[in-house]
Amino acid sequence: MKVTEFIDEYLVGQIGRIQDIGKRSGKDCHYLSFTLICCGIEFLGACLDSDPFDKPVRYGKRFKQAIKELFPVEYHKHDETLYKCLRCGIVHVALPKSNIGLTQKKESNKYGTKHLEVDHSGRLILVSETFYNDFKEACEGIKRKIKDGEIVDPKLQTELLSLPGNKFIDISGLVTTPAVSGSCQVSNSTTTNES
Repeated sequence: MKVTEFIDEYLVGQIGRIQDIGKRSGKDCHYLSFTLICCGIEFLGACLDSDPFDKPVRYGKRFKQAIKELFPVEYHKHDETLYKCLRCGIVHVALPKSNIGLTQKKESNKYGTKHLEVDHSGRLILVSETFYNDFKEACEGIKRKIKDGEIVDPKLQTELLSLPGNKFIDISGLVTTPAVSGSCQVSNSTTTNES
């Protein structure tokens, strides 16, 4: 699965389906989408640079670069808050910092809050559906940049994920082959048992 296919299936498709669950079932799954969108933003930022996807210590730079290059201008002044208070909080401990308010459209309409506005308590408000739609547009933007040759890097043509079969190629380039009895055989003949 190439980068653009990964974006379509997992970032846009699966996160979109999580957004839609509440509409169909009456049960809210918006909170989960904030976490997934933050991870997705970081992935989009990784597509913009020439470092390997799994290069450590670039997370903030990648996240903020994606916000600045792919999201509407209204997000730009909040890039640091979105990274430190939303992304770091929600990805590391499943909770945003106290100066972030997460909501959904129905709730936002009820309480008169607006996406990317600071409320009376000093919290930056994020409305799930709007955040997802802007993220979806950012995903389309990165796909356009790849298609139009604005960003060219071999990692963008690498197979990221594949279904179980003959070989798996992960983002580090390590080739593994499926093995029997719950173990994974790595190309250098190392075998690890799953626990």
